[in-house]
Amino acid sequence: MRNNIKELRKNRKLRQEDLAEKLGVTRQTIIAIENNKYDPTLELAMKISAFFGVSVNEIFHLEKQVGILREAECEDGGFLSYQRQSRNRKMQRSGRG
Repeated sequence: MRNNIKELRKNRKLRQEDLAEKLGVTRQTIIAIENNKYDPTLELAMKISAFFGVSVNEIFHLEKQVGILREAECEDGGFLSYQRQSRNRKMQRSGRG
């Protein structure tokens, strides 16, 4: 998942430490989120959203993932179809398929 927290923070002339303090997390957490190394919990994502006054969707963006697209493209039984595809790939890799 990608985000634009760094840009939002810089627009407000905040340091990572300042934002961390306002959100009740460590500076390392802010660094990890900004560098897309850590996806925040839903609670933290909502706190970030409220702090900047924008929706969660305006801050966080899902990267295109094959599995998600396949699931969304299936009209009925999409999730089960995706689960089967995933299971079949795992079995093939392990030599059981």
